[in-house]
Formats: sequence, C-alpha cells, structure tokens
Amino acid sequence: MDSEQQEEFEVLQSIYEGDENFKTLETTKFTYKVSEGDDELKHFLVEISWPAQYPRVLPEINLDVFFNKHLSENTKSYIQSALLEQARTSLGNAVTFTLFEWAKENSSELMANNDPGTFIIKGEEEGEAEGEASTTTKDSNTSIKPTKKEVLSKAQKRRRAANLGTLHKTGRFECSDIKGMVCLQEKSQGVGTGWIL
Repeated sequence: MDSEQQEEFEVLQSIYEGDENFKTLETTKFTYKVSEGDDELKHFLVEISWPAQYPRVLPEINLDVFFNKHLSENTKSYIQSALLEQARTSLGNAVTFTLFEWAKENSSELMANNDPGTFIIKGEEEGEAEGEASTTTKDSNTSIKPTKKEVLSKAQKRRRAANLGTLHKTGRFECSDIKGMVCLQEKSQGVGTGWIL
C-alpha cells in the first residue's frame, strides 16, 4: 500500500467511524450499504477495491455480492457503469468516499428501473444448503412474498431416516421419500397411504 492509499484509508476510517453501513474488508477493499427508506428491495451494497496502481487507475467496483441478490443484472450493470463514470471524472484522485456518497445521493435514480421479478434465493439455511431453495414471486401489488420449502434440522432428518429404516425392517411396507412426503405402500395389497413427517 503506497502513501496515497494509506492516507485515503485513514480518511475513510475517520469519516465512517461508527457508520454501520461502511465495512473495511481488507486495507484495500471496502463496502457500503446504500439504503433508501425502509424498503429492503431499494438497498444495495457497493464493494470497491483498489488495484496496486490506484488512484492512478480506476478502482474495481463490484455489485455481484449475495446482499444484492434482489437486483436484476441490468440494474447491477447500470449502477456499476454509473459509478465507473463518476470515478473517471476524478482519475488520479482518491474517489472511494466520493463514489459512496454519490451512490447514496443518487440511489433513487440508480434503483428506478430495478425489476427483479421472480428470483431464487439460495442460501444459508441448512435445508437450502442441500439443494433446496425458496422462491420469491412478485404479486400484482408489487410486494415480494417468499415461499419457503420445508427445512429440517439434522435431528429431524435422523429421525426420519430411522423411521424409514424401521418400516423397511418389518417387511410389510415399502418406503420412498419424495420431496418431504413419505409414501408407504403395503406390499401385499398394493394400497398406498401418505403422511407428512
């Protein structure tokens, strides 16, 4: 880190001290959560990192982060190109603070054309980590309503597996697990019954 970067780093730390929207990921990588009102779909996260030659070259601007899952690709591209255009006007100068503040002041315009429509959230919940996902759809009132699939704890999964194993041992039932529905079929009669465990 050269002296110009060190100076900008110290300035950013003093300006944003106590601001929970600002995060320092590394000495040359920062994020700022831009918020517009209480609508979480109008929030986005800007990540700025400095290449070795910064500020003589443009900083790297990234919006492909999990927090921005609700943004359409067109919106991400628009925000990124608008921020890069702002950075070009001050090439050779420290621009991180300027870019974060410009994004805050222009957030309405930057998010005006965002239409995520239907999107899939793949995430941090245990059940979803195993391939399940919750889908979110837009209804006619343009509010977003998530639909979550069944998420089981490890203990619930163990119990389910143990129950299935016991039924197999009796020789009276065949078991199969289909998307959370356990279907049991009596071998001799061909009669099926289903239960949700």
